[in-house]
Amino acid sequence: MSSGARRPDQADVTYGIDIGGTKVLGLALDSDDAIVGEARVPTPTGTGEIVGSHIAEAVALVTAELDRSVGVSANVAPPSIGVGAPGMVDRHGRLCFAPNLPQAHGVDWTALIGDRLPERAVVIENDANLAVLAEHRLGAARGLH
Repeated sequence: MSSGARRPDQADVTYGIDIGGTKVLGLALDSDDAIVGEARVPTPTGTGEIVGSHIAEAVALVTAELDRSVGVSANVAPPSIGVGAPGMVDRHGRLCFAPNLPQAHGVDWTALIGDRLPERAVVIENDANLAVLAEHRLGAARGLH
């Protein structure tokens, strides 16, 4: 966001965060679906729950950076977050299988991310499902039924 840009109303901002094989990338969108903030950190590597907790921490770091770029204030409800996780995610937010993060199978993203961002509304879904939704709402498939 440029220094002269108008800060969006915090109540109208949402965050989308993608957990990728090489980076955790976050975008902040205003009510007009314009990008008003961006943050990224490298995807942590390791095994088992350690990787799960480290990735959850990376999501929290990206969220904090988006908060700074948007100018989130403490007296207003913070922006909601949609998290795209790689692979098969069950309806409770647990990673069942991820081809690009095999060391994270079985990680409970809902618990790990929710513990770090307790004041946030967080939805965790398969990243490909969210990509299709974004294309329908904002991209090449806009307006198609």
